Parts: sequence; structure tokens; C-alpha cells
Amino acid sequence: MLKTKQLQITMPETQYDDIARVARQQGMTAAEWAHLALSRALQAAPPEPRRRKSPEEVIASLKAAADAGARNGNPTPDEIARMMPVMDADRAAMHGPQKPAEYKLAALAEAVNHRHPTADIAQMLRETAAGAAGEFIT
Repeated sequence: MLKTKQLQITMPETQYDDIARVARQQGMTAAEWAHLALSRALQAAPPEPRRRKSPEEVIASLKAAADAGARNGNPTPDEIARMMPVMDADRAAMHGPQKPAEYKLAALAEAVNHRHPTADIAQMLRETAAGAAGEFIT
């Protein structure tokens, strides 16, 4: 069953008369016209701003994604944990220094996409979740 609420607003009588006149011209009651006008205003309103995730929420989200990937044949966090030292050295040799969170998340993507033989996702998540949350995960 749909719950309803009643909204009562106070306005000058002249404003109410204007609303009632426009509503009659459109074949509606003042209440129907006001309901339609409020519905349209809500649809046109900007969406609620997204809140930033806490570091704990980022870690939980990344862990859930890693676990789902492991169930689908992607490397597990332990497998990725063994890959990270090799990947760190390779990436540093190829690309030079990067922001820590950017670097670690790029390494994770590389490990998952290319099934690297060694990596450390669990350690990476612990070390970079707070930085990643602050830099670009919202």
C-alpha cells in the first residue's frame, strides 16, 4: 500500500487565486496543479551529490571485487600479492614514478587483466585504500 502525506502551505490569497485560475484553465483543481508543479520541480532538481567513501568502504569494495574476480578465474589476492614485487620493478623501469594510489591501482588492473604470475593485492589494498579514496574514488 502506498503511503501518502498531506502538505499544507501558507500563501497570500492573491497567489492562491492565481494558482486556482491557472489550474481551472487546465482542467485541474488547485491541488492537482500544485502536485503536478511540485513533481516537475523535483524531476528538474539536480541529483544529490555523491559522498566520498571511507577508506574502510573502499577496502571492502575492492576486496569484494577481488573475491568476485577470483571466483571467475582471475588471480586471488594471494596470487596478486606474489606478483607485486616483479610488477613494481617492471613498472618503475618502464614509466618512472607515479602517485602511490594511481600506481598501485594500475598495477592491480594489469595483474587482473594479464594474469601476472606474482602480485600482492591484499598488501596493496591496505597500503593504498586511504590514498585512493582521497585521490579519485568517490
